[in-house]
Amino acid sequence: MGVYNKVLEYSINFAQDVASVGAVSTNNAFADVEAVAYLSCCMVFTRATNGIDYWYCLFADRWDMSLAKRILRNNSVPVLEHETMYNYTKQPALRVTCSALEKYSAGRAFVKRAMSIKSSEAVNKTVALNRIEQMLQKVK
Repeated sequence: MGVYNKVLEYSINFAQDVASVGAVSTNNAFADVEAVAYLSCCMVFTRATNGIDYWYCLFADRWDMSLAKRILRNNSVPVLEHETMYNYTKQPALRVTCSALEKYSAGRAFVKRAMSIKSSEAVNKTVALNRIEQMLQKVK
C-alpha cells in the first residue's frame, strides 16, 4: 500500500505542476491576496483522508472559487478544484499539496499572507472589491 500512496502523491504533484505551467505573476499581488481572502470562507492546512497534506481554500459558491482559482494560479499557486467534506457537508474548495507548494516560493509567500489576512479578519474590503472588479473587466 505504501508504493500506491507514493505513486498517487507523485501523480497529484505532476498534475499540479502541469496545471501551473504558464502561470505568470500579476502586477498587483497585494490586491490579489486581499481578493482571495475576501472571496474565501476558510483557509487551512490539513491532512486529507488519503494521507497527503494539503492547503485548502474553501468557498461558499463556485463563482467565487473560479475567480479565486484564476488569481491563485496567476500568483504561482498551482491549485486544483475539489469538493471537500471538511465541514461535514460537501463544499467547493481549491487545494494544493504542501509538497507542490514548497516548490514555489512566490506561491508559498502568497498563501502565507492570505492566511494571515483571513485569520486576523483584516481584509481590506475596498482593495479586494476593486481587484475583483478589475479581474471581471479582463474577462469581458
